[in-house]
Formats: sequence, structure tokens, C-alpha cells
Amino acid sequence: MPGLHKVLQGIVKFRQTARKEMVKQFEQIRNNPHPTAVFFSCMDSRMLPARFTSSQVGDMFVVRNSGNMIPHANNYGPAGYEVSVTTEPAALELAVKRGHINHVIVCGHSDCKAINTLYNIHKCPHTFDPQSPMDHWLRRHGFASLKKLEERLADKTAKPMKFVSDNPSFSFEAIIDPEDKWGVEDKLSQINTLQQLENCASHGFLTEFLEKKTVDLHAMWFDIFAGEMYLFSKPRRKFILVDEGTVDKLEEEIVDVISEETQGKKLYKVTLDGRMLKTQGGNVLQIESEPLALAIAEEWASQEQQLHMGHMRLTGLAFTAQDNPLHLTRESITAKILEYLHGDTVLFWNSESEKLSRYQEQYWKPVIDTANEGLGTSLKPCTNLFETDVVSPSDARIVEKWLMSHNFWALTGMQYAVESVKSVLLPYSVVTFKLQAEDAVHRAMLEQKSQAETWGSVEWAHGVEEEELTTRLAAAALFVYFNSNAVTKKTL
Repeated sequence: MPGLHKVLQGIVKFRQTARKEMVKQFEQIRNNPHPTAVFFSCMDSRMLPARFTSSQVGDMFVVRNSGNMIPHANNYGPAGYEVSVTTEPAALELAVKRGHINHVIVCGHSDCKAINTLYNIHKCPHTFDPQSPMDHWLRRHGFASLKKLEERLADKTAKPMKFVSDNPSFSFEAIIDPEDKWGVEDKLSQINTLQQLENCASHGFLTEFLEKKTVDLHAMWFDIFAGEMYLFSKPRRKFILVDEGTVDKLEEEIVDVISEETQGKKLYKVTLDGRMLKTQGGNVLQIESEPLALAIAEEWASQEQQLHMGHMRLTGLAFTAQDNPLHLTRESITAKILEYLHGDTVLFWNSESEKLSRYQEQYWKPVIDTANEGLGTSLKPCTNLFETDVVSPSDARIVEKWLMSHNFWALTGMQYAVESVKSVLLPYSVVTFKLQAEDAVHRAMLEQKSQAETWGSVEWAHGVEEEELTTRLAAAALFVYFNSNAVTKKTL
């Protein structure tokens, strides 16, 4: 029996070469092993997880089966004899709940014989063998992947595939083979690999760990013939080749949010590949709002090779609020905002231009009315640019009281919004959901737009300025909202 001969000779070779060193490693981890991942792989003999991840003894759990599939919890039930008793959910529990690993990795591969069989059964149902355990396994647990494949093949211009979990943090979209590089079976293999992440998240015993962000789910895909490994990037919604040029960025995309109790208060921290995100002042960023923490994590995850802080406004506001480099207080921020109220853009009307006056009546008056109705003020527009008493003392006190109802972080965001559009009333309309950020910016730039209609403008420059103001105002409004409302992550 040549097959057994090769196995036995391999054992002898192991004894003569690697055994001594491996026994030392066994001794080192015997009483305190620290695996950090569980790796689900196909049983294909060409797949060598320890080899292509350069793993050592004790680095990770490895589970192999036909097609690297993990049954969805809906295939079974929540209790008693209905609970799944297959290897894969049991391995998940052992690794995550009892082994405290941080990463679940599902790895598919090209030219997968199991996936090829699944596709063949799908296209030629008569080839299904009722007596075949493998055929039953593939058909039962591969149906969701086949359904997604058919949708992709039916419309190549369709929107990205959606993989949906009860936990929104583990729902994602995917663009499968955007360059149309792979055959249909390999496309199915990639879809199947991603489907297993959805299946993993369906198991109730993982809910606690997923919600606490102590474990993350990853998909890898191995090109058998090129020896290349791909990692699925959720921000980029596709599989990315892992090599010297991409690995640093891929590691940075592994962004999590963790929570801890401090003096009876739950605080959230953002981690970048296990490292705590720190502010510019060198302090670990600690956030009371979970939705804000998740949004900041998404900002970091979406960055490309170079960090662009201009695209990370929530992060910048959080850094400012926590470090407080100017030693501001709620009272001092409120006083600064009130200065802008007395010179609010929408309260000073131009009576010299008939066109601009019409625009101000059309666009600014509703903003003033919204503030008066919401706050109970009696604000009125003024046509004298040198008027110093546009806002009455009683109206100023009402606005001050509304501002002081916000916490320090929310006021930090409000100040950023007010300084961006030189108005208190426009941000008020945005944070109270009466205006979209882009509509508020349109009103803030009303005079410029009126002049541009008459004299013309440099279109690209005008557009850049408007886009910049919109992103600033939108981020500031979100920051105020996240720090002022007991919203849950499911709101996002």
C-alpha cells in the first residue's frame, strides 16, 4: 500500500528531523497555550494552513471539512435536541467561548472539488446521489451561496451582494470578482467563503462575544495554482491580495470597538489590529457613545494607503473633545457660540439686491421660523449690517439654555458646525432634522450663489468649497447627535 508507506516513512523522517524541536515547543505551551485564531479550511489535500500562514505549534485551532462550510444556526434550533451537534459549531464554541480566541478565519480556495461538485449538482440535478453524505452536506449548506451566485450571474451590473447578520456590525457588502478573472466555480467558492461569516454570526453562543467586539470574523481565499492568499476587505468590499505592499493597510483595516465599565459608566475604545487608538495628546480615546465609536472605527477602516485626516472629521472632533487643548468648558463654548448668534448669517438680509432679497425670503425665513417654533424665540431678520441688537437678551438666554442642555462633547461638535457656516440657526435646523447638511450649506452660501448667477464663478472651486462645508457640517451634526441621544448601534 504505497499511500501508507509514504505516511509511515514521513513519520520516521519527522522523528529524525523536526521532532526534537517540536517537543520543545509542546513543553513551552503545555500548561498555557495561547491560540489567537480558529481557522476553518477545506479538507483538500493541497490546502496547508500551517504552511501558508507560517504558523507554529499552538498558534491556532484548525478545522477542516468538505467545502470549508459552517452550518447556519437556522438549520437547527436554539435548545435541546435541536441544537447543532456538528463539528463546526462545536469547534466555534471551543475556540471562542472556552479558548478565548480573537479571530475566526474561514479560508476557501480555487479549484475546490467540493464547490465544483456543488455547482455540478445545481446545474445537473440528476447527478445528486441520495446515498451520498457529501452531496447532502453540500446541497444543504451551499444553497444560500448558490442563490447569491445566480443573482450575480443574472445581472453582472447588479449592486454588491449583501451578507446580513442580526448584528449590524457583522453585516457587509461584497463585490465578487470585479475584474471577471475567475471561472464560475471559483466565484461560487468566494461567495461560499463569505457566506460562512454570515453563518458564524448566526449562532447564539457567539452573540455576547460579537457584541463585545472580543472576536472578529475574517474571510480568506487561496489561489491554489499561483500560491497567493487573498483577504476580504470589508471597507473595499472585495478580496485583496496579501503581499508586502498591502499587508500593512489590511492590518489597519482590522478595526474593533471594545467596551469596559469605569466607575459605573460604560466607555468604548477603538482598536487598530489590537492596539488602542490614541489621541494626538497621547491619551487612549474613550467614548461614551457606542454609535460614535463605531462610526470612528469605520472612518479608520475606510482609509487607503495614506491617512487623510480631512476624511476623518469624527475622529478629529473626538480627539479635540477628549484632549481639550484650549481648556474649554461648556460655559466658554456656549459663550463663543452665542457670539456667532449675534452675527448670524441668516439674520442679516441684503435689501440692495432684489434677487438676493427674494432668495433670502425663500430660503432664510423658514430657518428663522424653525428656530422660533422650536426654541420659543422671537428672532427677526435685520437689514442694517451695523445693527448690534439683532438678538434680544431674552432670545439669547433661550438659546443659551438650549446650548447648555448639551454635554461638553456635543458642544464641541456644535461649535465646529457653527464656525463652519457662520450661523447658529442653520446647524440648529440640521441637528433637529429640519434640514439636510447640503441644504443648510446652500443657504449659508446664498449670497455667493446669487453673485455667481450674475457674474459667474470658477465652477470647480465653488464646488470644492461647498463640498468641504457640507462634510464639515454633516460630521459636526452627527457628532452632536451621537453625543446627545441614547441611540443604539442598530440605529446606524
